[in-house]
Amino acid sequence: MVLQTGFNRRFSTDFAAARAVVADGGIGAPQLMRSLTRDPGIPDPGAVRPWTIFLETLTHDFDTLNWFNSGACPVEVFAAADALAYLDFKQSGLLDTAMVTIRYDNGAIADAEASFSAAYGYDVRGEVLASSSPSPKRCVVVLR
Repeated sequence: MVLQTGFNRRFSTDFAAARAVVADGGIGAPQLMRSLTRDPGIPDPGAVRPWTIFLETLTHDFDTLNWFNSGACPVEVFAAADALAYLDFKQSGLLDTAMVTIRYDNGAIADAEASFSAAYGYDVRGEVLASSSPSPKRCVVVLR
């Protein structure tokens, strides 16, 4: 049996191109990074297991941030999450909105954000602000 974890953003042309620019030093050392996933809603909020926003959604954002900041290790993590869109399911443990801040050992700071209630549709983005002289440069990826 073969078991594989599929972090699909690594195979997205736009994300891979942005990562190549960062990995090749094209914009300098990462300083601020952002990855977000916003889903357009939950058809059956009662079927969503507790911690899904972290274990099945934000895991892709964590991988993206670590991939963009290759070789660096997270040293500090702060997370906040709640049921803000589907209040009737809060007691069952549903978390539909989350924000995570990560500090890396190379000094970079990252933000991972997820929501299950983006009424405007599916939204996935990544961003890296880096130290390239003479002024910081930014590499942004938006998937639609």
